[in-house]
Amino acid sequence: MKTEVRLPMADARDVVFAEVLESDPKWRPEDARRATTEAKQLAGDHADDPAKLLPLRARLVMARMDAAQPPKFPGTFWPTMALGLAALLFGAFSDQLTAEYARINLLAPPFLALLLWNLAIYVSLVAKLLLKPFRRSHADDPREEGMLALLCTRLRRVLPGAKPRERAFFDRWSRVTSPLVGIALSRAFHLAAAMFALGWVLSVALRGIGTAYVVGWESTWLAQRPDVVASILELTYPFAAANLDAAGATALNFASSMGSPADAAPWLLQIIITVLAVIWLPRGLLGLIAQLRLRNPVVTLPLRSDYTRSILEADRPFSLLLPAEADKLWREAAEALPGCRVLDADLWGDQEPQSAPSPAALVLNAAATPEDDVHGRHAESLPKPRTVVLDASELSRRFDADKIASRLALWETFAAQHHARLKVFDPDPIENPVEARIRLLEELRSPVK
Repeated sequence: MKTEVRLPMADARDVVFAEVLESDPKWRPEDARRATTEAKQLAGDHADDPAKLLPLRARLVMARMDAAQPPKFPGTFWPTMALGLAALLFGAFSDQLTAEYARINLLAPPFLALLLWNLAIYVSLVAKLLLKPFRRSHADDPREEGMLALLCTRLRRVLPGAKPRERAFFDRWSRVTSPLVGIALSRAFHLAAAMFALGWVLSVALRGIGTAYVVGWESTWLAQRPDVVASILELTYPFAAANLDAAGATALNFASSMGSPADAAPWLLQIIITVLAVIWLPRGLLGLIAQLRLRNPVVTLPLRSDYTRSILEADRPFSLLLPAEADKLWREAAEALPGCRVLDADLWGDQEPQSAPSPAALVLNAAATPEDDVHGRHAESLPKPRTVVLDASELSRRFDADKIASRLALWETFAAQHHARLKVFDPDPIENPVEARIRLLEELRSPVK
């Protein structure tokens, strides 16, 4: 069975909203079963395909609950564009990262730190890509981590005026779309970085028309190490410093010479090229890739959640193991329940217990004393998760309260030793005994425990 399904955004939104609707007390189990049955009939040959069945059933649920459309929240495109414009303007007024009025410092710490920061981001992205095959998948239990968890928590807090249904939808929706939120955040950050670099370049280039820049460097720690300065300049500005040696670096020191505007032109061009090559171009490409990934977004939904399992595994065959001494009403209930078959369990025979496919349950009389070589042998033969139905309908007629408590304690110990789920059946005397057993069998057949 698949552990996840990839759905278009609209279909995934319908499925998540249907899950919220079905948490309403007005939505009954029989309503859920009817919706599942009708959806499978409408899906036809695609009834076994979660990508077809789940959205179709979700729309049936919304129609029954008179909910036309799931809530929609503001998109991220225009806020991203606004952030990019703000970064462009900020970059246009940040040309002093390298220049102090008309003097350009080639060793300006803010400028070098900006380059190193972007290079570190590229290294982290490459490392994340290389380590992706080795990370464990949590498709069945998606979790928000880090910044996404903080962001979604903050967003939930800003919805105090939303209706409970909308808050519940956003809570589930933010969890399943956290990968898309991460892509949207990446797009916003990459676009902002690219626009900042573009604004800075345009500002420096335009100011170069009417400003006589001079180029050099100044440093306290490297003042006596022009050879080290030359190496740094060659690495940061490879074209302009192609033939730079220690003597040339010494000549560029502001302490020895202020240079001339004519000498600044190659360095200014190199700075522009460096910013475009290291920041603007890579960040722009990364932002474009993120935008392409968001053009036709696909949401991954887990199929191992209780909700999806209750849909995909509904009406599956159920086996009921009945000993000869079991109440005959159990057989009547099993025969009245579609998809339920009865298997005889010979508790006291010498033959090995017959195996049954999952799901299955074994009915035992609570009035009996649990024996490992009899009851335990048959309990061990059950498919996992093992379920033992303890029929306690005779206890109140045969034992007093203390004896009943003691006997039930023995059965609880028995179930724990054999790693079985114990379901005590003690019906209301005024309730129809067959209907009470049918309801229990429907619960046991459900994959949701």
